[in-house]
Amino acid sequence: PTLAAAGQAALPQGVAIDGRNLLPTLTGSGTQDRADAPLFWSSGYYKAVRDGDWKLQVNAKQGKVWLYNLASDPEERTNLAATQPERRGALEALLAAHHRDARKPLYPSTFAMPVPIDKTLAEPFEPGDEFVYWPN
Repeated sequence: PTLAAAGQAALPQGVAIDGRNLLPTLTGSGTQDRADAPLFWSSGYYKAVRDGDWKLQVNAKQGKVWLYNLASDPEERTNLAATQPERRGALEALLAAHHRDARKPLYPSTFAMPVPIDKTLAEPFEPGDEFVYWPN
């Protein structure tokens, strides 16, 4: 819905769209409906949910989990996944429920490449850098 609104295009008829228009919030021209509702996104092995001030990210291929309190850590520097098991569990359950009935991709990926987190591809990878596998 956000991309359709940005391109002034109508949503396709007869297709269930799992999303909402965030353009008013992104452009500062207003707010979207249900701003307090959890926000989900995913790409390949990577899934995330933001619920209030909390953000959970999961990479199933690597078994990695990141949990951040965005109110106290807006730059996502301190991963609280190990120290906040109850919050992590609640958000993992929310994420699992959201994806339970998800359709499989129309076009499965053929390969996945490691992509550094918070670095451009022009910056060298250094030991200890975080990365995720991103499917094509």
